Amino acid sequence: MTQISKAVLKISNKQILLILIIGTFFVSIIPFQSAYSVGFFFDDIKNVSNTPDIFSGSAQVAVSGSEVYVVWIDSDGSGNDDVLFAKSIDGGDTFGTPVNLSDNPGSSSLPQISVSGSNVYVIWSDNEGESDSEIFFSRSTDGVIIF
Repeated sequence: MTQISKAVLKISNKQILLILIIGTFFVSIIPFQSAYSVGFFFDDIKNVSNTPDIFSGSAQVAVSGSEVYVVWIDSDGSGNDDVLFAKSIDGGDTFGTPVNLSDNPGSSSLPQISVSGSNVYVIWSDNEGESDSEIFFSRSTDGVIIF
């Protein structure tokens, strides 16, 4: 009886070792394989806002073909937060100079962007020194960065 138990134990140890080797192989290969197969590859990071001394946030993006449109908030900490906009015509490889859409003494926030063909639509909340916020809207009907 003792010899049978040792034989079963040796087979079990070999099976466990084989399972560990196969498991380690799959754990190290499968995540890379699935990442390659679904195309999760990102280009280099690009600084769209390019404002080192100003907080930028609340970014939104819209895409139409190879054109990429981005809006965000720039805040200098004085309460004069502005909605900025930038456009890329080469799929996001480069972006044009940001344009200040809100450009007022109040505090702008919560920008949203949508694009349909060559029409670009941007809305945001704005408080121009009053206690109540209002919703502002701007559009470009020719796909250029001037609103």
